Amino acid sequence: MATSRVPSSYDPLKAGSIDGTDGVAHDRAVLRALGSNYRPTHLSTGQPDRCLFVGRLNAETTVESLRRTFEKLGDVAECRVVHDPVTLESRRCTPLAPAWVAATAQLMLPFLHNVSF
Repeated sequence: MATSRVPSSYDPLKAGSIDGTDGVAHDRAVLRALGSNYRPTHLSTGQPDRCLFVGRLNAETTVESLRRTFEKLGDVAECRVVHDPVTLESRRCTPLAPAWVAATAQLMLPFLHNVSF
């Protein structure tokens, strides 16, 4: 049986609970999440289970410098720097989609514990 660390569905009650057993919403944020419906923007591309999140970047980091750095390890399918939509300042993080992430995940699969979300 294949396991995945990426949940197939989002349950705000489990996400907002310390041990995943809460049955009643305990704050307004969880209540809002229960009533929300996620719709990716037109800018959202790629597959989340094939992304590598890189944080704590320098504010001056560019797409070119990221690509140059990670291409030393192999092909990079998708690379972008996340910016604040209002201030346009860098949020100092990026989701990368290097080709080797999927292969690494397949190699690690037998060693991962079955995680239930």
